[in-house]
Amino acid sequence: MRKETYKAVIIDDEQNAIDVLRLLLIENCPEVQICGSTISSETGIELIRKELPDIVFLDIEMPKLNGFQLLEQVSDLYFCLIFTTAYDQYALKAFKFSALDYLLKPIISDELKAAVVKVLQGGRKYQEKVDVMQQGMKSYKSCEALERIILPHARGYLFQRVDEIIYCEAYNTYTKFFLEAKPPIMISKPLAEIDDILNLSGFFRTHRQFLVNTKKIIEFVRTEGGFVVMSNGAQIPISRNKRQEFIDECIR
Repeated sequence: MRKETYKAVIIDDEQNAIDVLRLLLIENCPEVQICGSTISSETGIELIRKELPDIVFLDIEMPKLNGFQLLEQVSDLYFCLIFTTAYDQYALKAFKFSALDYLLKPIISDELKAAVVKVLQGGRKYQEKVDVMQQGMKSYKSCEALERIILPHARGYLFQRVDEIIYCEAYNTYTKFFLEAKPPIMISKPLAEIDDILNLSGFFRTHRQFLVNTKKIIEFVRTEGGFVVMSNGAQIPISRNKRQEFIDECIR
């Protein structure tokens, strides 16, 4: 049964950011009652354990303990999580495939309302997502391949190993993933966004409609316009303007 009010805690090392978020919550989310806030991550742990909030708004980059380290200290408690963060290219890329909820500073009221509704409906299902995001941030900063991404679908989330993705196909604003030993899965993200996420992991955009895992290519056929044969037998076209780039990057 849906509650009438939800307790919330705000943890951010900038007092101004706390004040702005507090005001936005009062104006836009009257069902969310702020029961405490702090600029200290260490005090934040104590605050969460004392207040047992329904929602925690948490900054990522903070002195002493960052947001990830704080979460490790309260992993035994039940609460919904919304990250708040300033622009960081690595963090934003990692959010795209972690399925975690976040608000980009400066926070916009409509995005705040949407995030609150989403986390209250979804509940506390973030621990493995946090692990995936941490790994993703490290991968982007060190230019290493990703290990896993999270694919949201109609029934929930699929925690998917990247090396088991064969190829992706665009369907307007959706993308269909073709996987090893699993049925295909459709997610509500455009292929351009998937390309941006997987471009460090051995994937190549052969065509505006296709993104392929180059490790799953078993044959390159030059005739009939050029196409690649994937490990599942699928024949994926290579567009004329991508052909030389494909040869240079994936063959030579």
